[in-house]
Amino acid sequence: MTPRPSPSGCAWDVLADARVLAVAPPAGDGDPLLALLRRSGFSQVRRAARGADALAQLDADTDVILLDTVLADMDAAEFCERLADRPEAPPVLLMLPAAAPRGPHPLLPEGVADVLPRPLREIELAMRISVAARLQRERRLLRMREIELRQAAHERSRLRGLLLRREGRDAATGLYSRQRFRQALDAALLAVRAGAGPIGLLVLNLDRFRHLRCQLGQHDADRLLREVAALLRTQVGADGLAAQLEGDEFAMLLHGCTPEAAAERAERVRAAIAQLTTDAEGEAWHASASIGIAAVDAEAGAEASLSRAQRAAYVARMRGGNMVHSYRADDRELADQRANAHCSARLRQALASNGFQLVFQPVVRIADLAVDHYEALVRLVGEDGELLLPGEFIAVAERTGLIHDIDRWVVGAAIDFLQRVSTVRAQLALNINLSGRAFQDDRLLPFICRKLNETGVRAERITFEITETAAIANVEATREMVSQLRQLGCRFALDDFGAGFASYSYLKELRVDVLKIDGTFIRNLAEDPMDQVLVRSMVDIARALGKQTVAEFVGDQRTLELLGDYGVDYAQGFYVGRPSSALLPRRLRLTRA
Repeated sequence: MTPRPSPSGCAWDVLADARVLAVAPPAGDGDPLLALLRRSGFSQVRRAARGADALAQLDADTDVILLDTVLADMDAAEFCERLADRPEAPPVLLMLPAAAPRGPHPLLPEGVADVLPRPLREIELAMRISVAARLQRERRLLRMREIELRQAAHERSRLRGLLLRREGRDAATGLYSRQRFRQALDAALLAVRAGAGPIGLLVLNLDRFRHLRCQLGQHDADRLLREVAALLRTQVGADGLAAQLEGDEFAMLLHGCTPEAAAERAERVRAAIAQLTTDAEGEAWHASASIGIAAVDAEAGAEASLSRAQRAAYVARMRGGNMVHSYRADDRELADQRANAHCSARLRQALASNGFQLVFQPVVRIADLAVDHYEALVRLVGEDGELLLPGEFIAVAERTGLIHDIDRWVVGAAIDFLQRVSTVRAQLALNINLSGRAFQDDRLLPFICRKLNETGVRAERITFEITETAAIANVEATREMVSQLRQLGCRFALDDFGAGFASYSYLKELRVDVLKIDGTFIRNLAEDPMDQVLVRSMVDIARALGKQTVAEFVGDQRTLELLGDYGVDYAQGFYVGRPSSALLPRRLRLTRA
């Protein structure tokens, strides 16, 4: 670059190709500011009299903005404020008025890089603009270099990921993928069949990882997975292979490892993982793992060998986690798992194909043996057409989350039944059991409302039942649901009343209409004086609170007579009627057994 001589004879290294945007109102004929810039050696100069026009002309190649303090449409502070919203804005040189005092200017607008006092001197102007333009170009080059470096790092990461995937490895953890592990397992199976010695197979699941991920966040959860992967790489040794099957499930192949040696290696892995901790919001979270062990079995094959190790890991998790378990065919947990899986599939099929059935047990009014109430009970139609009792499938339904679908099926089927019998038994009412999880289902109440509207069934013909233990498990949710159902006109019964330790106290919390006395107090009522005292006290409390009573498990005439003497309103049990798909006459005629 050729130095431009100044009028005084000094040489200044003027950045002649600097792109300057001069923003100032015109000052007479000939535009002296533009003429001064050109005399100073700057040929790429654009001119704007208004701030808005200058902002419109601004582009990414502008090196310096030469700004007057006051423009026709805004002042310097407003211009700088608008300029701050632009990415990579160029530096601003502020031209001060001629009357402005020299020295520091503490109240300069943000974004001003330098000030130029008037009258502007050619040498000072050339020097200030050149320095500011060089700094801006250096910053621009640095930003471009940073972008290039980030792009290069991204490309390296992409290429590394491609290489790892070609090797069958997970890009995040560096462990072999599930597909690559299956290939290695197939090779191990051939080696075992060829007599190469025992090969151990470990499957590892991190305990409560979903909960940990919610607490830690995805970033810290991924970091924990990488730490586990690094630990497995060190523990597997030169003769083994470690893989990430999916998510938080890992596997290891240990060549030449007897079952005893595999158990020792698994215990070392478990202990090492138990030492891993991570912090979230100032709280330390400890990792743990459930590890299952199986041998690569030449007769069983690769798929069965892997499945055995996975099922052993399941047993370890079911027993509390943070432990090692070796596969055994007679594990009770595995038998339960298979039974649950079969039952779960059967429940899903029943929900899809209307494979449930309602039966009805009479709730008899003791005073006149009138039958105007029934309790609707659900049965699962078995594979051979037999009817399975709730005890055989409700627990599985609760564990799998299918219980809400079953609740809605029961309610819908019961309301449909009431609609069908309305022409012959218009006053017939049904008690409908709700599961202990019913109040967790946000869809249940809208479903009930919709069914009542669609069928025209009167809400007062329905009494919903829930057990005392389920009700007190979440009193607030129970109270809210009871209130909403009662607003519809439905009634509510508290089943198994008296079975809990705080039965009476919860009567204040729950606005129920009926108390169903637990059957444990009724079975031996005729022979047990203690049961007689307790039942009388329950009836007295219910009567004082204006609630009706139902006695369950009534098995003989003597019990029925005692209940009538105590003032119990209704009786339910095999003596007055078994569950059936058929309805009884409107009034019973009982004979002594």
